[in-house]
Amino acid sequence: MVAPVSDARAEGKARVGPGLVVVEMYTSQSCSSCPPADAYLGELARRKDVLALSMHVDYWNALGWRDAFSRPDITARQKGYMRSLGTRYVSTPQAIIQGKAYAVGSDRRALPRLIERAKATSKTGVQPRITMPRPDRLTVSLPDGTPGTRATVWFVAFDDRHTARITGGENTGATVTYTNVVRDLRRIGTWDGTSRSFEIDISKDLKAGYGNCAILVQTAGVGPILGAAAVPMGPGTH
Repeated sequence: MVAPVSDARAEGKARVGPGLVVVEMYTSQSCSSCPPADAYLGELARRKDVLALSMHVDYWNALGWRDAFSRPDITARQKGYMRSLGTRYVSTPQAIIQGKAYAVGSDRRALPRLIERAKATSKTGVQPRITMPRPDRLTVSLPDGTPGTRATVWFVAFDDRHTARITGGENTGATVTYTNVVRDLRRIGTWDGTSRSFEIDISKDLKAGYGNCAILVQTAGVGPILGAAAVPMGPGTH
């Protein structure tokens, strides 16, 4: 069974420039501990210095309720963080900050501290530039950086907001709003510390109606994030 949803995707705003901190919230519609974290992510998403992303895992789907936004590649990404951060298991709600620190997703004391700590290093990181030379293409430009750097460049498509009415599992009867819901996640290449560009075909993402996209430059695939930028998809992307 899939949750009926209503979405509002026209409010996307660019998140670019030095000091941008990526907060990934690993969550599930079937997790009773997650709604407070989902609400908190919505608050963090209003900050100009934060790129907040709602990452829906699929390992809660076995409880009889399928999260409409869950993806196995997101579960795999969280497991990658488990290895890189040295945690013993995956859990929800879990917030990953800039790929190098984590906290319980609803912890309103720990997350602000970790975000401020991450800002100090993100200000000196690589700054992706996103342009749209054609209606169905994005170009991502990365400047020169530290020679010998090996980083994965990720493309992330996400929607501004979805509201789900949940009629099964631990959150039966709840209506929950999710912010910046990740709908697509794919590698587009590798950055070696030298200036280069990538062209991305976004025609399928536009056809699916996804509202926004982000670029993450990340060491070791799921290691520390060196830089990020996000823009709405469609005319006016910059």
